[in-house]
Amino acid sequence: MGALALVTLALIFSACGNASMPAVSSPGLTPIAGLAGVTLYFISGDNTLSAARADNGKLLWHVQISGLVRAAPVLANGVLYVGNSDTVVALRASDGTQLWSVPTDGPTYSSPVVADGVVYAGTFAGTVGNHAEGSLYALRASDGTPLWQYSPAMGGPYFAAPVIDQGIVYASSSPYFPPGSQPGTTLGYLSALSASDGRLLWRYQMDIASYNPSVGPIGEFGNGPVIVGSAAYIGSNDAHLYAFQASDGVLLWHTPVPDAVWGPLTVADGIIYAGSMDGSISAVRASDGALLWSYKTQAAIFAPIMISDGIAFISSDDGDLYALNTASGQLFWKYQTKAALAAAPLLMNGLVLVGSTDDTLSALDMQSGGLRWRFQTQGRIVVSPISLSGIIYVASEDKTLSALSASAGTLRWRYRAGGPLELAPLLGM
Repeated sequence: MGALALVTLALIFSACGNASMPAVSSPGLTPIAGLAGVTLYFISGDNTLSAARADNGKLLWHVQISGLVRAAPVLANGVLYVGNSDTVVALRASDGTQLWSVPTDGPTYSSPVVADGVVYAGTFAGTVGNHAEGSLYALRASDGTPLWQYSPAMGGPYFAAPVIDQGIVYASSSPYFPPGSQPGTTLGYLSALSASDGRLLWRYQMDIASYNPSVGPIGEFGNGPVIVGSAAYIGSNDAHLYAFQASDGVLLWHTPVPDAVWGPLTVADGIIYAGSMDGSISAVRASDGALLWSYKTQAAIFAPIMISDGIAFISSDDGDLYALNTASGQLFWKYQTKAALAAAPLLMNGLVLVGSTDDTLSALDMQSGGLRWRFQTQGRIVVSPISLSGIIYVASEDKTLSALSASAGTLRWRYRAGGPLELAPLLGM
């Protein structure tokens, strides 16, 4: 490893194997074969990364991270990769031992991406005048050796995770004008880089039409693209969807939608589904951008739209979960909670599991929307639940991670962390 580029920050982490461990309640557990050897990894609001057994919640290890973690870690080949305020770190998943750390020019706001033995991470490096800067890093996954760094002048920070496909890294960057300032020359970009050396292959620059300091810049890509076949699809807060030829960036089409698109797009069976800030859902034909149908909820949509068996499931900030016919946009049913839905539902075995900021997890019949069961927490649920072998894992801001039976919602075990759980947990061997 190069001494100038790779620094081992031994004080970033302190192993806590002998520290007092949060209590775990285990009300008479029956072994589940599918959970044997499976580990649950999660980060709490006190910046502790923990690993617990998925079958009974027993803590295996935890480490304290000194820098603020804004996005969930990723797991690849037995290693956890996580970004914090100024570093990307790799830890051995079996025991939490730090393997390497690499300094960055600012915090990461999205999870690292691992592909073909390389870790990719984007940063927000800070503001310069009335615009912001950022970098995209490519690090060798095995030892953290920096392979390349892309830091274009006035390129904007990288808030969304990059997308890697066919040897190309696609990354959206944002102008992020500080409130009250006037727009500079930095606009939103979608860039395509060679994965091997970081060389710029093509870049599309947004055309800024207006600027309102109270809501932020116009002409910004809020998420990374979705690559399907030879096309790259992406939504923007200029209230348009864009389709590019993935190989060379040629604009294939762009289609207006009712309002800004901040959440990720969903593409299924040749249709693009996009949620907007005004609560609209738009279904657009991927081949030519033709609007097929739209439906209006009562508040903004940030979470991904989930598709199954001809039904689109939409979490809205109005507190309702909507089930729409993917062919026509007709409402099949909707389920009302008492507060905003911040995350996408989990679809499994004919059930729709939706967490709400009203502190509940509800299990609904996928076809009728009827309530099967409801689980009450003492804090908001802001990330999607995950599941394995008939067990649902739900994280909440009351500092608890709960394991529930999918069939009845009964509590299997509960782990109490040292801080709110606001980042998605993950499962791994």
